[in-house]
Amino acid sequence: FLSYPKYFRTVFGNLVEVDTTLVKSSSPEWDYEVTTGIWTFRVRTDGTFQAEHEGNVFTYRLHSIGLGRGTQYRPFEWGEPNWSNTSVMGDTIRWAGVFPDVDLSVRYIHDILKVDVILKRALMDRIRSDVNNGFLNREEYLTARFDIPNALVTGEARQGGRMRDIFAEPFELNQPLEILKHDKVVHKIRPVETYVIDDQGQEIIVDESPIRSAQWWQLRKNGPGVAEMSALLGDMADAPEGIVVMDPVMQLLDYPLKD
Repeated sequence: FLSYPKYFRTVFGNLVEVDTTLVKSSSPEWDYEVTTGIWTFRVRTDGTFQAEHEGNVFTYRLHSIGLGRGTQYRPFEWGEPNWSNTSVMGDTIRWAGVFPDVDLSVRYIHDILKVDVILKRALMDRIRSDVNNGFLNREEYLTARFDIPNALVTGEARQGGRMRDIFAEPFELNQPLEILKHDKVVHKIRPVETYVIDDQGQEIIVDESPIRSAQWWQLRKNGPGVAEMSALLGDMADAPEGIVVMDPVMQLLDYPLKD
């Protein structure tokens, strides 16, 4: 079980080989799905995607890109996102040009929902120039804001070893957030990481300080929520030239069924 191929246990207790290839959805509400894995992934070509696992459901859609965080967030005046350039390949769906020089990629890995906001070279060149010329504050954050139309959490949330009511108030995701079922971790959401890749998709290793990043959430039980991932503009301007990826990861862990 520590090597490929991977397997998941069905509701009947049978072991079946995992296949994370996106296929046409059997539901009229969705366009693509993965149901042959330890968690269920659903996606619409309008940018909406959903992860469901162990009774917990998280639905997301990229809303905007802007400056600042939380109540200080100010979206760029780029208009509505453009979801027309959609490609599906294997375990990945990618929307090109959602905003000017911004792509969004969402991938189903065995136990990971990987969401990448991809800032292309042309946008990074403009950001670097505006920071160096003083038009943008080096201490400000660039933020990608996601709508969360639906969040259903049936387990117990913990952060830093302490119980957390994630619907009570906005919170920083500055350390992993764990959701437990019967004292077993079934979801783990780690803080966002921001890094630079080359044109071949390989990460450019930075020997000095990494790009400082932040993540802010506001969930509501009976209404839409918000998730933000942010990166410090000064660090982005000082980073090597390339494509910048803002990457939060949700890990959905296998929970053994009782006999």
